[in-house]
Amino acid sequence: MEYPGVAAAQKASETARAWARVERIRKRASGVIKDVRVAARNRRMASFIVSYPKTGRTWLRVMLGKALIERYSLSEERLLDTYKASRAAGIGPVMFSHGGPRYLFDFRPYDKLTFDADLYRGKKVVHLVRDVRDTLVSYYFQLAKREMLFEGEMSAFLRDARFGAPKIIAYYTQWFRNRNVPRAFLAVSYEQMRAEPVETLTRVLTFLGVADAARVAPAAVEYASFENMKKMETGGGFKRKMMQPGDAQDKESYKVRKGKVGGFREYLSDTDIAYVDAQIAALGDAGCDWYKKAEK
Repeated sequence: MEYPGVAAAQKASETARAWARVERIRKRASGVIKDVRVAARNRRMASFIVSYPKTGRTWLRVMLGKALIERYSLSEERLLDTYKASRAAGIGPVMFSHGGPRYLFDFRPYDKLTFDADLYRGKKVVHLVRDVRDTLVSYYFQLAKREMLFEGEMSAFLRDARFGAPKIIAYYTQWFRNRNVPRAFLAVSYEQMRAEPVETLTRVLTFLGVADAARVAPAAVEYASFENMKKMETGGGFKRKMMQPGDAQDKESYKVRKGKVGGFREYLSDTDIAYVDAQIAALGDAGCDWYKKAEK
């Protein structure tokens, strides 16, 4: 004997499963289409500015954007849109990216990273690096306070194979060993930008093909000063969500947080620092000096 209520429930369950399958297929197809579009866009790039998260790329993006706006009389709306600004400037499309090693953001451990060499052949690449200890502190606050992707103490974060010291060291090592793949390669550091911002920005602009770079660099550096960027973030001057604090009441959740060279010592214990050093020794390349700022 069949009961109408049971039959209706079964039919509803089957319908729900069918719609769930449709949604999974739709998402998978959408992901494939997005990947194809991204790959096509990437092939059009003349230059990439690559970096691990939290190495100062927002600061460099603002300086670069302001320099292009001033040099080529572009709209202020192009400040953070490097792709459109660079195209309008006639220097060839430029894109900021966390690329190089694949699988950086899908929670795979450091030993699953593989380098995407084909993407960078025939291109110019600026690689922005920063002392991994300062980077890890900043990245911890990004994931714990802004994106809510990590729960736990900073010491645990450092040792996490998906986010911590092993992953950034592996990222730097892969780029160092593939630095001859692009047709031109320039490594600059956050510490250089702090110590010599005008000179460093001029080097980047000139490398990308910006004429008369030395003339526009000083004003761009002044505009992108830490104090001014902090003021723009707290005052809502940045419209993009990525440039807004996770919690306006929590100073550690701001995009523009401290920007201090060597600030890791305020957060990491001696044991933590020793752990990072051991990971550099184990996973780093002896010829690479990107991992740590030289101690005086």
